Amino acid sequence: NAVVGLTMDGRSGGTGSTVLWTIQNTTTSSAGPAIQFNSGANTNTIQYLNLQSSNQTATSGTVYFNAATATNTGNIIQNCNLGANGSTYPLNGICAYATYPYQNNNTQILNNQIHDFVSSGTATASGVIVTGTGTNTDYADNWTITGNSLYRTVANNVTDYLITGINFLASPTSSGTSTGHTISNNTIGGNAAVTGGSAPSGVWI
Repeated sequence: NAVVGLTMDGRSGGTGSTVLWTIQNTTTSSAGPAIQFNSGANTNTIQYLNLQSSNQTATSGTVYFNAATATNTGNIIQNCNLGANGSTYPLNGICAYATYPYQNNNTQILNNQIHDFVSSGTATASGVIVTGTGTNTDYADNWTITGNSLYRTVANNVTDYLITGINFLASPTSSGTSTGHTISNNTIGGNAAVTGGSAPSGVWI
């Protein structure tokens, strides 16, 4: 809760590109992220980690930003590999969920592999989802989602419209005030990193 200034780096000595750490939520029930940032979590960096869960909660994910009682701001997820807990799969790779009047702001999602987010058929699965609840017209400002590969290595038994690469709903209505976002240079589809082909649909804003 409200962690500030934390860096988790899965490399030996913090150098190179070899990932040595895995953070796995081993529960096979519907809930349970690998990493959760709760209200007031600011300026944290998660990098070069394998992150795994079976979290099928629609308002959560393998990485979960939960702005329930305070705003989260300035957090970074980069160069991570987000996937399944064995053969049980998460609904969402990264989920940012805000409750009015709080927000998830100034967040960077950079150069990650986000894969095997799978719908059970009752909710849309997303590699990255940014959303919230309440009367706020702005659940998030100043997000950068760049350089990520979103794909799946397993077949999904529901129609593809229930699987979306980036589901960006930072304003709940067309008159919302969310601003300052960059979504660029992400690859969506295929069954491996940086591979085209059929699989998740693209960006839904």
